[in-house]
Amino acid sequence: MILLNTQNPQGSWGNNQGSSLSGNIETTAYSIMALIHAFPKDDECLKAAKKGIDWILDQRSTGWTTTRDTLYASWAIGEAGQFLFKPRATEIIVSLNDEVYRTFHYDPETDPIKALDTLYQMRAIYLDKFKKPSTNKLSVTSSSLETNVSFEVKKYYDKEQIKTKTNPPPPPPTKLLNTVIESVWSSRSYKVGQSTIVTVNIKPKEQLNALMVEIPVPAGFSYDLSSIRSETKWRYEFNPNLKQIACFVSSLSKKSTITVPLNAKLPGIVMANPCRAFEMYRPDGVAFSAVHNITINS
Repeated sequence: MILLNTQNPQGSWGNNQGSSLSGNIETTAYSIMALIHAFPKDDECLKAAKKGIDWILDQRSTGWTTTRDTLYASWAIGEAGQFLFKPRATEIIVSLNDEVYRTFHYDPETDPIKALDTLYQMRAIYLDKFKKPSTNKLSVTSSSLETNVSFEVKKYYDKEQIKTKTNPPPPPPTKLLNTVIESVWSSRSYKVGQSTIVTVNIKPKEQLNALMVEIPVPAGFSYDLSSIRSETKWRYEFNPNLKQIACFVSSLSKKSTITVPLNAKLPGIVMANPCRAFEMYRPDGVAFSAVHNITINS
């Protein structure tokens, strides 16, 4: 192919040094656009186009030599972006203390909807294997994806404190709320398209005021806020950032049950994080339900 054979070693095309007429920037830009539009899936052509883009970017300081060069450079970069910088399928591995904790398959080209759901799953990962009190190492690796990763670690609750129910040294990060909360799934395995009802039981041992119950919606499931039912007058609101249903009642002194209809949408193994209950005016006291691993089969 003529274009591949005439590309300069540094990535450009042409022999001029740049002018207001036709220089290397313009010639390189035209060559890049010809390659990506004629052979959008040819690896050798895309590699040559990427090398040309890198050369164009290297020529820029505060701008390119002329307005004409700037026009063609910007045009080529804009055209090439959709062909050269597509995210590829990759395995994303989350490790805690060098032990693989979760593995995600990310493939936005083959299944963009499932890839979006994978991103939601990665936004909130429940970790329960931290070493105390030694230093812990949290890492994310990928087989082919190059990106920046931001970590935000939040202490959800103190297992030892809840388990022993002893008085911890002040100031305690959390304390046990005088109530029991449990989430009941009808099954641990579902098929795509299958509906289920998650039953959340709240059993207070004393009167609770301004009670908030947070019910996480697991990745791969959809919900219907209007179909949530309870014999108590709860108010419901969905938090899209945390992907959880917030339920509020002004006071509660006896058992209350909330039923949440869910529909399995995407296959995979997901973790249903614990439901959490706390009084809004005393948020340091919390109660948690159990964690459930749920399988959605295609």
